[in-house]
Amino acid sequence: MLLQLWVVGTLTLVLGVAAGALWWERQLPRQLRQAIRNEDWSHCLEVSEQLAALRWLGEDAPQEQAHCRRQRAAQFWNNGDQASALVLQQQLVQSRQAAAKDLEQLQTWRRELRELAMQRFRAGELETAITLLQPLDRAPSSSSHRFSESLRETWNRNRLEAERLDQLVQQERWWEALDSHNRLDHPWWQAQTQPQRRICLLYTSDAADDMQCVDLGGRRII
Repeated sequence: MLLQLWVVGTLTLVLGVAAGALWWERQLPRQLRQAIRNEDWSHCLEVSEQLAALRWLGEDAPQEQAHCRRQRAAQFWNNGDQASALVLQQQLVQSRQAAAKDLEQLQTWRRELRELAMQRFRAGELETAITLLQPLDRAPSSSSHRFSESLRETWNRNRLEAERLDQLVQQERWWEALDSHNRLDHPWWQAQTQPQRRICLLYTSDAADDMQCVDLGGRRII
């Protein structure tokens, strides 16, 4: 008797859950269409993912899910959330519903993000540039990590050269200091060391007029 009650109860529960899932599955397309009409891409993506799960599709993602991902990714990008945009666009590209234009858009965004990082790097904002490149680091077969390390190496090399330049100027070794400045290849560090360069040019110009005032080491003789 107890076994029969347990079996009946279990079947009732299973049928209830299945009926509820089917009912909810029929409601979701209406919500999805409404979200698309309202251009509510966040809700659109949420509903489309629920719909895909309830359809027990497993391998195939519906077209509406691809559409929602595409629009939501564009929304993220336009709002300045490049990391979320790239994640969604990458998911779209890896799905069976992706079009050729989706891969092109992903590549365009990656290129624009790299260019933006380079602008920040040239402006002297190293950490901002590295942060911008982080979404690219998570991409499959990404070379952006090596690119980030290259930026950091260039920055540190110029920083050390600028410190050496300061020391040479303090020691009044003008010719060596001028050579040190010429070794700088980062625009921000070049701009930051312009005062030292002007001092060097002033004293080396004087030295050209009177070579007896400068010894071979570049030190000014009083």
